[in-house]
Amino acid sequence: MTDKHKALSPEEESLIAGQVSAKLLAKHTVAAGDSLSKIAEQHYGDSSKWQAIYVANKDIIGDDPNQIEVGQVLKVPELD
Repeated sequence: MTDKHKALSPEEESLIAGQVSAKLLAKHTVAAGDSLSKIAEQHYGDSSKWQAIYVANKDIIGDDPNQIEVGQVLKVPELD
């Protein structure tokens, strides 16, 4: 992945979780060359919203937001 994302602190995760709706906007299957910021740009029109996708999928992605895998199906939540 070319985009590098810094890990979020628990405080940052909590803040972002408060902005993420339980409703799904879409599901996104990770393709070669994808990054969280590219997925955010595609679905939100704003690459800086990558944290919302990360927080919604941390159980799948793990602690490193740069470690998304081709074929993973990620939830793209609506933003409040």
